[in-house]
Amino acid sequence: MNDFAHPLHHAHAYRLRRVARLLRRQLDRSLEGFDAGLSSAQFFVMMRLHEADGRIQGELVDPDLDDRANITRLVDALVARNLVVRRRDIEDRRRQRVFLTDAGHALLDGLVPRVVALREQLFGRFAAEDLAALERVLDGLEADLR
Repeated sequence: MNDFAHPLHHAHAYRLRRVARLLRRQLDRSLEGFDAGLSSAQFFVMMRLHEADGRIQGELVDPDLDDRANITRLVDALVARNLVVRRRDIEDRRRQRVFLTDAGHALLDGLVPRVVALREQLFGRFAAEDLAALERVLDGLEADLR
């Protein structure tokens, strides 16, 4: 049967997009509630630095999302709040590395447990095998779409 024969709200791609937007909105609301003053995009930049501090600014870009134009704006906002700092790369002075500041580390130290608790609240009700199946489907889709 033609995929367009079903209502839009049954289309898998539409539902994935809708759930992704709802997850981002929920995280944004939660970050507001934590009085962190961060958007979800800023939080993700800080988490990438938490995983590997001192990344070259361009490495903070998600190549699949083509968010290069937003990275400068996001990092600028975090610099203005003294949550991250830029430093010239020692090996290539044309590049800048981005580091979490002490204030950035402290903010994440307070936020990460709260965000993990929210994630647990959202996903904790699903069986481990259901989450594993979801991961396989998402991995397959990502691989096919690259």
